[in-house]
Amino acid sequence: NWGLDDTMFNMGKDGNCEYIIVAIDHGNSLRLSEYSPFNNERFGEGHGEKYLDFLINTLKPSIDETFRTLPEREHTGIGGSSLGGLISLYAAFKYKTIFGKALVFSPSLWLSEDIYTMAKKFAPEEPVEIYHYSGQKESQEHYPNALRMAAILQEKAKTGGNLNFHFNSHPQGTHQEWYWGEEAPKALAWLFNK
Repeated sequence: NWGLDDTMFNMGKDGNCEYIIVAIDHGNSLRLSEYSPFNNERFGEGHGEKYLDFLINTLKPSIDETFRTLPEREHTGIGGSSLGGLISLYAAFKYKTIFGKALVFSPSLWLSEDIYTMAKKFAPEEPVEIYHYSGQKESQEHYPNALRMAAILQEKAKTGGNLNFHFNSHPQGTHQEWYWGEEAPKALAWLFNK
């Protein structure tokens, strides 16, 4: 969980942690299929839409009924790392009426070119905030993919519209939870402490 429990405890001591984070376990060996919104010739059918259907139509209503939430889209975010980062970015693009914020760490952009097509067509009617982090030493293709996505979204954010986008990287960052845990307080503060 990237040490998010400790992060929230420490941020809470300063009075800067009015968040409810719902951590969802993944299906281990089914993780790639579960978090992929795209079919892939090598890895098979993606079932990411089923995962998002569960989040939107089962889990979120249950959380909103049970806890002291602000259920509106401007207070609702989705986030994850690696494949979780990919499905979170996809959700921000496709379900912008549900998720007004996205925390996207080291997304698996290699899985499909379709995610770049979605980024280019992305035109939210209401404000959407995306915090994208990638380490510079994650893999040979990873960081260039991240820069490619960042360039598309930075251009969209510059030309007006309703996108607020922030990209951050770590020069020594590898594809590991430690780096995501280090980045989490910055991302949460940027997304929610306004």
